Amino acid sequence: METMLKVSPTIQDLFCCPVDKGKLQFKKDHFACSLCNTSFPIVDGIPIFINEKNSLFKIGDFKIRSDTFFRTRS
Repeated sequence: METMLKVSPTIQDLFCCPVDKGKLQFKKDHFACSLCNTSFPIVDGIPIFINEKNSLFKIGDFKIRSDTFFRTRS
């Protein structure tokens, strides 16, 4: 199943890898860097471009919607 993106193709062409600035290619459910092959998921239509080597945030937290970033409703 292909993921619905909330970003126009024109804007997608401007995306670059946060790890090495390589060109990002849209796959069915993620973006992949053409140079380092790092994968970036799409969560709720929004690509998550995080270089985990120099970020406080982790991609996995966005994928599981951790309470750190997504408030749960009670």
